[in-house]
Amino acid sequence: MEKKRVSDWLLGVMHWFLGGFLIPIAIFAAVMLITLPFVGLDENGNFVYSWMEYAFSIGFFAVGFAVTWIGARISMRLIKRKYAISNPRLILQVSTGIFFAISAAFAAYGLLDTSAPSYALAGAMSILDMLGQTAIFYFVTKKQLVA
Repeated sequence: MEKKRVSDWLLGVMHWFLGGFLIPIAIFAAVMLITLPFVGLDENGNFVYSWMEYAFSIGFFAVGFAVTWIGARISMRLIKRKYAISNPRLILQVSTGIFFAISAAFAAYGLLDTSAPSYALAGAMSILDMLGQTAIFYFVTKKQLVA
């Protein structure tokens, strides 16, 4: 079976969309639907600030890294199976650049959101999360392109 020929920048956008957006959102939705009944809610439906909320917060922070790794790996395998890649470096640059730009926008919102009880800590965590996930996305994509 012959592989399809598509421009490499389009493959980079496709990789970001699949591995950096669609697959992680699907996995996060499944995790949220499973764990939502266990999060502390009061009689009005508001979150109760307890040790369980902080545990879920740290857990979702860790799950974000795993989901990014899984999404980038699956996406790159699908793309390599169906499409001919002529310039892997361009795919890596485009997909990681888009991932970083959109993640930075969300991290900036987390940094500027002063409604959180400890907004400085939340902003710092969002920046660390963005940098860590971008690094994971970059290195997993690079490894999958070479392999």
